[in-house]
Amino acid sequence: MTISLLTLPVEIWLMCWKYCSPRQLRRLITVCRLFHALCHPPLLSAQLRHRNTDVEALVDGLDQDNWTNRLQRMHRMTLRLDMLSASRASRVRSWTVHFDRPLGQQPAMFQHETAFNALRERLVATFVRTLGMYHNLTSLDAGVLTIDVSIRAALRSLLQLEELTLDGCIVEPPDGALLTVQRFTLRWPPRIVGPQSEVLGLFGSGVQLVHPASLRHLTLQDWVQTTLFLNRWGTCLFPVLQHLELPRCVDLTQLLGILSRCLRLESLVVPSVHGRANVSLPQAAVPFLRTLTAPLALIHLFTPGRPLDSVTVFQSIAGCPHLSAEKVTDLVKHISLSTADIRFLALPATMSPSDTIKLVTGFFPALVELVLDVRDRGVPRPSAMFRYRQPKPPRPGSRVPEFNDETAFDDLPPEELSDSEEDEGETILNSSRAEEAVLGYMHVLTSISTSGALASLPAGFKALYIRPPHNIHECRTHMFTRVESELSRSVNDLTVGLGGRQMCNEQGCFTKLWGR
Repeated sequence: MTISLLTLPVEIWLMCWKYCSPRQLRRLITVCRLFHALCHPPLLSAQLRHRNTDVEALVDGLDQDNWTNRLQRMHRMTLRLDMLSASRASRVRSWTVHFDRPLGQQPAMFQHETAFNALRERLVATFVRTLGMYHNLTSLDAGVLTIDVSIRAALRSLLQLEELTLDGCIVEPPDGALLTVQRFTLRWPPRIVGPQSEVLGLFGSGVQLVHPASLRHLTLQDWVQTTLFLNRWGTCLFPVLQHLELPRCVDLTQLLGILSRCLRLESLVVPSVHGRANVSLPQAAVPFLRTLTAPLALIHLFTPGRPLDSVTVFQSIAGCPHLSAEKVTDLVKHISLSTADIRFLALPATMSPSDTIKLVTGFFPALVELVLDVRDRGVPRPSAMFRYRQPKPPRPGSRVPEFNDETAFDDLPPEELSDSEEDEGETILNSSRAEEAVLGYMHVLTSISTSGALASLPAGFKALYIRPPHNIHECRTHMFTRVESELSRSVNDLTVGLGGRQMCNEQGCFTKLWGR
């Protein structure tokens, strides 16, 4: 019996495609009209950055051999946004759209930057015109865009918008009500040449885009933005702010002042500060702080009398990269002043990791996870790492392709239909130095495992992670296989080796040396 595609319920097809990647969904779209109608919503709902709305990805690697294909792909980007109906746009929940700066003159390799910039302007105009259709959008990540009056109006019409991320955007001064989003991230500012007062004015407008009373999660990732944030919101209260991340704080006194107005802050990330560290923080400030990521010099300010249960300590590599036993003891004593049980602890490199494990487990019997940063002073940093690509002779193009909206999706290139991923260039590493780094790391792990320190871990402890020195996780796989085999013969407690099985997060990769 032959079963027609139309006889199967739509729910069956949606369940079949639930676990498909965006690349696979794009291939299914080309099968027939039915599949095209059914695959578009899940493809858009997943985050539309996958090679279809990322202009930066098109500009990256642009050369005389691929510029025609890149122009055509940007043309199709614009048409996809323009043809999207309001009913389907309402199904999109999360959207990432990154543009790129207009191309300058590059006569040596790319003769048609005018056509590329014209398509970029058309794509941006289409985005601005259609943004208001995404009524149920909850998360927007926009890059290299000017937030002007029209975009502000469209953003204010998105009543379900909870998270806004701006990456390299210029934010014009506010013209009306501020956005009431819950999560706001302001990444690296754009490259602007001009008087310092004008540049600071453009950057400072970003902090006036959202209302402080609605913020629950705030992240600033540039020192200029941080300075302006602390200055312009100096008298505002943050009644519901729970997470604050300021990677670079220009002045410690300003930081402590803003913290006194964060009434419900639970998580703070400040990896580095500038200023005098002998200032004090009122005991009534940030009384609900539970998660702290801060440099060594600031730990004593936040730990006493606050319910901290997760602490990450940063230490500068310059000067003294390894903490002495006395400094480790003082640090652990300060952290133990928390009114709650410490369950997660990440420490910088110490002189004796084994002794540190014993000390930490003695102070924190409820500890669940421990992360140690291990650096071998005798191992040189791996060098001479680069990606090699076969150079191509310059062959500037001479003909601009014809952009026909009716035939734009005819004869799509294979890379937009294939399920295979693109291969990256080969990583070449100085093998002798890399092997020394791996062997030094193996020695550290073995010494920890054979010292008896693991026996002191509390009953509820789950995992011990070790950060590799000098990013040696980028070395070749066969070196890690050698380390894994050596440790497996000498360490009984090793449950997860180095053969590509690592825990990675925004702070780097770790080896799980022990775990239940």
